[in-house]
Amino acid sequence: VLIDFDIDTTTSFASYAIQLSTNGSTYKTIHTISLQKNELSPYRFTHFQAFNADTTKIYRMIAYNNCNEVILTSPPVSLFTAQAIEASDTKHVISWNMPPIWDQGVSEFTIYRINNNTEPIAVTSQANTYIDDIGTDYTIGSQVCYRIEATQKTTNFAHTATTNKTCVNKTYRLLLPNAIRPNSSIEENKTFKPTFAFITGDYTLQIFDRFGNCIFESNDIENGWDGTYKNKFVYPGSYNYKIRIKLAQGQIIERTGNIAVIFD
Repeated sequence: VLIDFDIDTTTSFASYAIQLSTNGSTYKTIHTISLQKNELSPYRFTHFQAFNADTTKIYRMIAYNNCNEVILTSPPVSLFTAQAIEASDTKHVISWNMPPIWDQGVSEFTIYRINNNTEPIAVTSQANTYIDDIGTDYTIGSQVCYRIEATQKTTNFAHTATTNKTCVNKTYRLLLPNAIRPNSSIEENKTFKPTFAFITGDYTLQIFDRFGNCIFESNDIENGWDGTYKNKFVYPGSYNYKIRIKLAQGQIIERTGNIAVIFD
C-alpha cells in the first residue's frame, strides 16, 4: 500500500506517525519519522505486506510538535479497491468500493482498460459497477486489466484516488483451416492463417514442403500463407505447418498439421 500525504513544513510539525486500524476504532503506529524543514511535500510511505485475506485496512496520520504532543489527526482513509469478473466471452463486470476519503464526496469515477494504453473507456458519476463490452476485439489479449480513478467533488483543485489493478484472465481461441484455394473468389479461402481470440505474444508460423524445406515463415498472426513460394504458386498437394505462440503470460501454444492446397 502506498500512502501519500502533504505536510506544510512552515508549521510547528516536528514529526508524524502513520497509524493502522483493522476495525476503525483502535489504531497502532506502523511508522514514525522526524521532519526535516528542507524536505518537500508530498511524502510517500510504502506499507509492505499490507494485505491479508478478509481484513479491513484503515490508515490515518498523527502530527506532533517539538514537545511530542499531538497537534493534528487526519481523517481516516480506507483502501479504494476494485475487482473484475468475466460475465461472458465479451462482457466483464467491474465493481469498486469508494471509502469516505473526502467530505465533499466524489464527482465522477473514470474506468480505465489498461492493456495496451491508459485511455478511459467510461466515466460515471453515480454507480460503483460498470459492464465493459469488448465486442469482437479478440486481439485484446489473454488478460484484460482495469483500474478505477475517483475525482473529488470540489470547486477548488480536485484530488484523485486510484484503485488497484484488477484483471480478467481470458481463455484463448485458435482455429486452423485444413485447406486453401489460392485462386478462389472468396478472400477467406485464399490464405492459410489462424482464426484466433485473446492471443497476444510471440508468434511463428512455418510452412514446409514434403521434403521438409521451409517455404514460408511469418511472425505476424495476421500475415498468412497465400500458397506461393518465391512469388510463384506451389503445386497442388499437402503441406505441413507448424505454429508456435508464446503468450504474454508465458504459456506456450504449439500446433502442427497438414494443409491442402487446391486449385480449380
